[in-house]
Amino acid sequence: MPRRRTIVVVLLVALCAAAASLLDLISPSNYVQTESRLRDAIARLGRTTPANPNLLFLAIDSDTVSLDETLDLEGLFSSSSNNRESRRALEIMSKGWPWNREIYALILERLVGAGAKVVAFDCLFPQPAPGDDAFRVALERFRPQAVIGSNFVSPENVNRSSKIPSSYDRPTETLTPKTPMPDERVGFTNFFADENKVVRGAQYKVEFRDRGASMATYLSLSARAVSKAGHPELIPNDLAEHLIRFTGRPRKGFRPRPLFEIFVPEYWEHNYGSGELIRDKIVIVGAEGKWQKDELNTPFGTMPGAEVHLNALNAMLQGEFLKDLSSFAREA
Repeated sequence: MPRRRTIVVVLLVALCAAAASLLDLISPSNYVQTESRLRDAIARLGRTTPANPNLLFLAIDSDTVSLDETLDLEGLFSSSSNNRESRRALEIMSKGWPWNREIYALILERLVGAGAKVVAFDCLFPQPAPGDDAFRVALERFRPQAVIGSNFVSPENVNRSSKIPSSYDRPTETLTPKTPMPDERVGFTNFFADENKVVRGAQYKVEFRDRGASMATYLSLSARAVSKAGHPELIPNDLAEHLIRFTGRPRKGFRPRPLFEIFVPEYWEHNYGSGELIRDKIVIVGAEGKWQKDELNTPFGTMPGAEVHLNALNAMLQGEFLKDLSSFAREA
């Protein structure tokens, strides 16, 4: 009886593999869609990756970008407080978005000063803007800890399997100088969605030849963060997309914390232990909410882009990647 059951199971597996292969040959698009739906169901119903406790999401959320310009700054600080940086930060935030870029220098100062291992901004800075001088000085001062975003666009000239960018939007030269090789403080923010506009994985490296330059390897924002945290060996050594084993549903795996709180004395003391919560953390600072439309479709639903970076980081730190189902069909 056990032998007969084994034979039946083997035949069923072979039949499923044959059916998958036949569908792949007859109707590749239907096969890909079916495979994607099955993969998403497995991702949602299967095991998830526990959130690494050393990853933190500071959100540029609606509360942070809508601070009232009439905010009583004096009332937030005791008469004995001499924290000019926090006052200045809240003053900048209260003047509305987009902020004077001095704010990012103040964020770096506060977080690195509290012991953050890495502070990565899921933000693009393609054009010069007020406050660049202060931000540039901070990026140089905190070079070992700081990462800012860049962006690949359109298809061509990149050594990648399917979605291939042809141009590269780097940060403005008023922040980081243009160099022959990629700046160690810059990581690309792209996730290359599939035909259904769903992000299921992350590509941690891209090879690209910029105008008038030789071919170079660019690292993603999460890969830069892992490298600066002292674990470059965890970055996949290829140009492939790696399917992420996500941590959970949007805003559940990595709870967004309003960015402005780190500058409010009461929140800083009670919610962050006067900075102790920040110690040894990899901090991602990025948009959250519909106000900036920085959201991506994932198997778990619409997720803030910064949270997808945290999932890519988390998967890399723990080696938690899903297998491509199509490879099983081909091997079978």
